[in-house]
Amino acid sequence: MSGILLRVGCDATTDGGCWNAPVDAVTWDYAYVPIPAEEAKHKHISKCPTYEGFEKNVERFKVHLPPNLSHETKVHLDPDFKSLTFGEPFVHAKKELSSRGQIINRLEPGDFIAFYASFRPTQPFVHRLAYCLFGLFYIKRKTFVNQLDDDVRIQSAHGRREGAENDLVVWGTKANSGRFARAILIGEYRDKAYRVTKDLLDAWGGLKVKNGYIQRSVRPPFFERPEQFLTWLHERPEAKNLVWEN
Repeated sequence: MSGILLRVGCDATTDGGCWNAPVDAVTWDYAYVPIPAEEAKHKHISKCPTYEGFEKNVERFKVHLPPNLSHETKVHLDPDFKSLTFGEPFVHAKKELSSRGQIINRLEPGDFIAFYASFRPTQPFVHRLAYCLFGLFYIKRKTFVNQLDDDVRIQSAHGRREGAENDLVVWGTKANSGRFARAILIGEYRDKAYRVTKDLLDAWGGLKVKNGYIQRSVRPPFFERPEQFLTWLHERPEAKNLVWEN
């Protein structure tokens, strides 16, 4: 078995929306808000979701989406916890999958992706951001968009895009994949970057990245001992109640 730790969701970068979604650092209730990426530049074969669908969940925390993530702004809904899909682009100039896509394509059915994001706490917290696990996909299958009928491909963010026939899509198993009802804090700021805490690195059996670095995720790290990580995760109460919605 193999597994990777993958960063998703809004962040401070331009592609990430220049904004971090809220988390309550007491209850660890949170709002999942995907990135805009360059979705506005794409044409779609079906209706593309917008940030209007995420406003209500965000406002539960008495914060508001920024003006650049308006009701009309198209959202890159990836991962999609309703359809249990996640995609990565094919880079036409290089005629290959993105760096992250190449790593994801090394995973096989039965392997997993653990999703994390950088959230902004809604009350005083030891760090400016809270890096948290919030979802898990056990991989059911991998496909390329060109292998899918239109009624299936439109279930994923990459499949909705025109001209994305070479993009990769992974599909999670419904039985044990989904979004967690509560976020799980995994990060701390040390050695000039956000990193997985030392205690968790020990509990997980290690990550194949120097000193638990998680501030960026161009090349998501593999777990050194994936089964050990899953044992730890499945003992966490937050991960026992899965949500199949965004």
